[in-house]
Amino acid sequence: SSDLWTDAIKFMCELEGDSEHWNEKQEILRRSIQQIVKCDVMQSNPLSPISVPQADCLFIAYLETACLDIQTLCTALKNVSSLLKTGSYLVMVSVFGCTFYVAGKHKCPVLNMNEGNLRKALNDAGYVIEELSVCPRLYLEKFDYIDFEEGAVVVARKERVVE
Repeated sequence: SSDLWTDAIKFMCELEGDSEHWNEKQEILRRSIQQIVKCDVMQSNPLSPISVPQADCLFIAYLETACLDIQTLCTALKNVSSLLKTGSYLVMVSVFGCTFYVAGKHKCPVLNMNEGNLRKALNDAGYVIEELSVCPRLYLEKFDYIDFEEGAVVVARKERVVE
């Protein structure tokens, strides 16, 4: 939803100390997007029927919203790794201690995971964590359409292909 992007951009601008120019940054982001494609992380080729060359870096946010258990998260991570070259990077934004998010008027369940679960799932899917930063909910109070205890950013290198 565009409201979610607006909230995120406003928050980012506040962190940068420039809360007045959020609309300009939002417009730059909109102009930068060249194509939006359907992605189904439960498929071995998440972008099917489109085929793209493997990337050097992939950004993914809130993968846990598509998963209800750790095994499904591991499968999703293996599937998105098909989009990356070996040695390339996955940059991931996740939340810990989350049980739901709101989409429109619908309250949707989410995999309630913790740092240990994510570390294991990434390792099992063939990734090596280069960096994992965790931020308590205390600093992210503006996002009330999702319940969570902590936010996390992970940089992981695809070390191997896991079948």
